[in-house]
Amino acid sequence: MTRARALDLVRAGFVLVALGCAAWGFHGRWGEIADAAGRVGPGRLVAGWLLATAGLCLTAVLWRHCLRWAGSELAVPAAARVFFVGQLGKYIPGSIWNFAAQAQLGRPLGVPARASLTASGVFLLVHTLTGAAAGAALVAAGPLDAPGPRWVWALSAAAALAALAVLAAGSRGRLAVRGRDLAGAVGLMGLVWTAYGAALLALLPTLGPTDLPLAVGVFALGHVAGVIVVFAPAGLGAREATMIALLAPAVGFGAATAAALLVRIVHTVADLVLAAASWSASNRGQNGQIS
Repeated sequence: MTRARALDLVRAGFVLVALGCAAWGFHGRWGEIADAAGRVGPGRLVAGWLLATAGLCLTAVLWRHCLRWAGSELAVPAAARVFFVGQLGKYIPGSIWNFAAQAQLGRPLGVPARASLTASGVFLLVHTLTGAAAGAALVAAGPLDAPGPRWVWALSAAAALAALAVLAAGSRGRLAVRGRDLAGAVGLMGLVWTAYGAALLALLPTLGPTDLPLAVGVFALGHVAGVIVVFAPAGLGAREATMIALLAPAVGFGAATAAALLVRIVHTVADLVLAAASWSASNRGQNGQIS
């Protein structure tokens, strides 16, 4: 067996394991999911999926920027393949498989493993810190209710943004990231959290457009909780528990549980579709490295 063939088998095995773990995350809940989907309706499900897909596409833009800061650059189709296929690793317990997969997928395209790992690490930090800042700021401002004084949440939001500034300042010499690059990344993630919040809002029929800040804060803090619980694949359980706790006072426990389940579904489907589409596009000859 040639080395290339062996690598193809490893990649196929990785995808199959990721798919199995993603499906396992819904084990025993398919009836509950079907009931929730029936109450929400197909139109809202499709809207939620489209919005989640838009948010994920924006995160791929951020990852490509992080890769450039780490000293490597890929054409858009190649970067999409490395990012989206590699991201399937987050469904495998352990919280390292997406990093490893992105490093392995980037190597044949001329991306050193160190650059890929650095990009993925910076991406995770920017993703998590902006989520913490957005969620905490929305609690402090009032649209979202959460335990504790609002001034504590305001300080938490400021601390998350300060941590981002420290990250940029401390990376001088190791990463080619400037202040305006960081500001652009924060703005980009603002659009990501808005898209994710809108996806959640689409799955909450009792809420309206004016409740978007609530949904953004709920999703952002839920995502952060999922990242903190490192052993949970793709934040499974921790993300949903946080979202339900924050949503229940506004919509009731049943509706909050249904929305948390369905937003997990639309994000998982979006991940799978984007991974398949980017793999297919790159296999048609659109992949490659640019200088």
